[in-house]
Amino acid sequence: MAPSANATEILDFIRENGASFFEELVEGTPLLRAQVEDGLAELVALGLVRSDGFAGLRALLSPRHGSRSPNAARRRKASLDGAGRWALASPKLANGSAATEAERVEQIARTLLRRYGVVFLRMLEREAGSLPKWRDLLRVFRQLEARGEIRGGRFVAGFSGEQFALPEAVAHVAVTV
Repeated sequence: MAPSANATEILDFIRENGASFFEELVEGTPLLRAQVEDGLAELVALGLVRSDGFAGLRALLSPRHGSRSPNAARRRKASLDGAGRWALASPKLANGSAATEAERVEQIARTLLRRYGVVFLRMLEREAGSLPKWRDLLRVFRQLEARGEIRGGRFVAGFSGEQFALPEAVAHVAVTV
């Protein structure tokens, strides 16, 4: 079964931007909050999208209009807003073909750079355990640096080790000597 137009809009956004919070989906698509909720529920049911926690799934399963309490809608909104990120259920490339491990690691590395601007080991310690090992990400970051796509150096003071940044992010961080 093919996803609806709204669900496809959400799926395309996640493919292009990587794992995204509910608010990012609302802001990044031309859909209303209720349409994003319905689209996510459809994508979860089709097995195309997953949440990195149970809070998002619980929020989608709770009845939208089941309670006449004015607090019911507020609770649902709060639970989706704080539910974590929504991601593709299986690693695929933007064109929909299955990704090799090297392509998957590169896709994750690029997503981290877009999300944070600057990436280094200590920063990623708080990320989900589903990230590739740092040595695998490091290999990709070094390749991207060699191609001139990103910059390597010391950009954020107080942290040792290699750091990598998008060129546009370098101007916005404190450079240490």
